[in-house]
Amino acid sequence: MGDIPDQASPLAKDVLLLLLSAAENPAWTRRVSERFPGLQVRWVDSRKPGGGYIQPDEIPDGVWDGVTIFYSYLPASPSRMSKVRFVQVSSAGVDKWVDHEVYKNPDVAFCTTNGCQS
Repeated sequence: MGDIPDQASPLAKDVLLLLLSAAENPAWTRRVSERFPGLQVRWVDSRKPGGGYIQPDEIPDGVWDGVTIFYSYLPASPSRMSKVRFVQVSSAGVDKWVDHEVYKNPDVAFCTTNGCQS
């Protein structure tokens, strides 16, 4: 019998950018990378050393390069999100997004964390 060829991950050409107020969790990143070979995971800790938070548009251009999946509470400018096809909002609602060009794009899927807080 022959070997079963490796199945390509459905996310093999995607880039996930997480903007979280937490340090990167290497175990989580490793699990996701193993589950979806080829997926690039980029994690930005939004906490500023002196207090406050990094805004999505303060993330360097190189980090945004090729991003197709975005996880954040706040939106970035539409130009930064030009390749994004899926957004996971880190809140139960999308109040910060309703007037955003990407939110109005029917080709971009949105998901909230509604229900996971309880």
